[in-house]
Amino acid sequence: MRTKILPETGGSLPRPWLWLRILGIGLTLWLLFRSPRSGWAAPRVIVENPQVTYTFGEQIVFSATLRADRPIQQVNLFYHAQNLPYTLTAPMALDEKGQVLYIHDLHQQPLPAFTPLAYWFQVTLDDGQVVVTPPQQFLLEDNRFDWRTLESPPFVVYWYNGDAALAQQVMDAAQQALLRLQQQWEAPMPAQVDIYTYGSLDALQSALSAMPTWAAGHADPALGKIFLALSPGLEQGLEAQRQVPHELAHVLLYQATQAGYAHLPQWLNEGVASLAELTPNPEYEAVLQEAVARQGLLPLTSLCQGFPPQAGQAMLAYAESASFVRFLYHTYGTAGLRRLIEAYAQGQGCVEAPRSALGKSLPRLEKAWLASLGAARDWSWLTDLAPWLGLGLLILAPLGVVSLTLPRAKLAEEEG
Repeated sequence: MRTKILPETGGSLPRPWLWLRILGIGLTLWLLFRSPRSGWAAPRVIVENPQVTYTFGEQIVFSATLRADRPIQQVNLFYHAQNLPYTLTAPMALDEKGQVLYIHDLHQQPLPAFTPLAYWFQVTLDDGQVVVTPPQQFLLEDNRFDWRTLESPPFVVYWYNGDAALAQQVMDAAQQALLRLQQQWEAPMPAQVDIYTYGSLDALQSALSAMPTWAAGHADPALGKIFLALSPGLEQGLEAQRQVPHELAHVLLYQATQAGYAHLPQWLNEGVASLAELTPNPEYEAVLQEAVARQGLLPLTSLCQGFPPQAGQAMLAYAESASFVRFLYHTYGTAGLRRLIEAYAQGQGCVEAPRSALGKSLPRLEKAWLASLGAARDWSWLTDLAPWLGLGLLILAPLGVVSLTLPRAKLAEEEG
């Protein structure tokens, strides 16, 4: 299905600083090239009927009609997808009526789904003057489906399969999860979060090719968007109560930490998300206990940068993260969990941050958690006492030498 999308004019698109910078660059170029040079009048270029027509996953067609005071010699298209570190450019086909056209092949150069794109034209006139038009924007949405919407700020639910009851289940889960996250670690109030609900896992994974095959949900924190797969059935409501809070936690962690989000260890990121679930994953406990029984738990330090790619090991990593963060929350409360998130966001190391936030090292916290599972005896207090024990030995050592020397001296006198 092909859908024609006119430039977005509303304020619904997220606007991170990188996005504003790109638009600012476009506006700066526009102002620069439209200003008079050497006393000449600034050339005028009028953009008529700009359109972006695309087939999802196939191609994007940019077109417009350009009118100028002088004949147009060449037109280049510039377009930038939000959060990508580069801007794409290409020459456009131009006919004698001023109509321009360019087709972007998504097979050769994929662009992220549901991403806002800004685009503008660089027009070269026959006398060499260059005019850059103001940026326009559109959303590269999955237009294979006829999306319906349910809105209750700060959430907008999009769905196409099922009736309004499904959308209301998703909305209720989001509202409840927001309150839960604010109670657990004082999560911020988002401006807007878009929740796209697919009717099957296959449909979701075909839209987001970067998702692991075993994942049923995904969040793009920088875009403020959540993507779910909720298949019809008796467990649909329970899945909404699990998936929506989990993915919402990722979005709010990003909004709370911004650039510091990249410093959060994976076990904390996923553990906080699991803690938010209204209906916890029932498989986690069984997976965790089985690993405890065979002494096959993964060290937390191995879960700082990422999780194993294998489905079984990834499930264990999620289970451990959920259990460990729940242990931290029950032990240190909202304030402690908030301090830990802030410490990591400031760039403190995976092992070091817990000491400054909670007063204990990650290894000691891990041993205490394992002891609560019955997996190990907690001797970690000896680690923290080691410096004091060493100092005590230094102080007592001379006394020990005296106590050993005096009896020997006395015995020597008696023998003499």
